[in-house]
Amino acid sequence: MIVGSQWGDVYALDRATGCIRWSYGADAAVRGAISVADDQEGRRLVYLTDYLANVYALAASDGALVWQAKVGRHKDAVVTGSVAAHEGRVFVPLSSMELASAMDPTYPLG
Repeated sequence: MIVGSQWGDVYALDRATGCIRWSYGADAAVRGAISVADDQEGRRLVYLTDYLANVYALAASDGALVWQAKVGRHKDAVVTGSVAAHEGRVFVPLSSMELASAMDPTYPLG
């Protein structure tokens, strides 16, 4: 079982004992579900996102970082949903937290 935390910690837990097999520290809170899938090279990867719109692929065997990417072009982009992996693509639901920015009269509307 692989779980994330509000503090960005990700843990792979042994199903039989509950002991931690490996852990990884994301840059921000991990709020959505974590997906596990094989990539196009046949590697078993763990896909997750953090609140600051970073996407991670970790090796399922030991939690080693395979790649990390920032998604979303908007400065207020956040991820509050769950990542999904399918046929070599990773789908990331983006949101925008523009509440404070919208009160700025110089904030661009388009």
